[in-house]
Amino acid sequence: MKLSVYLTGVFFMIYVAAEGLSFVDKPCEKPAAIELNVETIQLGEPFSFTFSLCDEKNSMPDRVTANAIMPAHQHGMNYTPTVTFDEDSNRYDISDFVFHMPGEWEITVSTYQNDEVTHYTKTVVIN
Repeated sequence: MKLSVYLTGVFFMIYVAAEGLSFVDKPCEKPAAIELNVETIQLGEPFSFTFSLCDEKNSMPDRVTANAIMPAHQHGMNYTPTVTFDEDSNRYDISDFVFHMPGEWEITVSTYQNDEVTHYTKTVVIN
């Protein structure tokens, strides 16, 4: 009887420890996401969106930039967007985006860490 109580206690402790450790260093489900509602974008009007970056190394990029081009016309925007980091949400707020022409646009968010550059792209169609 004492052995079964002891083994139940040991099993319970192992279960609690394993459950607690399952949340430590959990790998990123989505390494990065450009979060944007295309339906709210109005042609010629400024809009904002967010960019989240899940970095398994827990290091912040040195710099983050954003831009967009129209692949069919090989030109970009007429405006320079603003990128700010929001510590409360752990996301980048990207504002002052303006699409001045209808059609397909490729939004690119680039992260710079030392000599390494990573580009994240999202294609949207604006009518």
